[in-house]
Amino acid sequence: MASDKDYKTSTTYIIPHNYDDSGRFFNGLLKIRNTIEGVIIGGLIFLFELLIIYPLFSVQINLLIALFTIVPALVACIMGINGDCCTIFIKTLFVYIKNKRKLRFRRIYNEKNKEQQE
Repeated sequence: MASDKDYKTSTTYIIPHNYDDSGRFFNGLLKIRNTIEGVIIGGLIFLFELLIIYPLFSVQINLLIALFTIVPALVACIMGINGDCCTIFIKTLFVYIKNKRKLRFRRIYNEKNKEQQE
């Protein structure tokens, strides 16, 4: 018969609802860094459109252009790409492009040359 010392007692800890919400906006929905990046990139796109594109078209066309350019950029920046913020993704992309290597199959290449020589 097992004694009371053989049984392990479990301790239950209660985690509050806002435990993971620190450092975020809108009750944990948006990360602060992603939101700041989205506002900066959206502002830059808006300034570009304000100075170059807006004088050329009517108000309705300008609103459609802003809708189809600023909103997707904001959503991409605020949500993040692959779980990272946009600046980290862009940095990783440029590092990959810089350090990209070509894959070579020397063994297959040598076998094809041997077959051609015979």
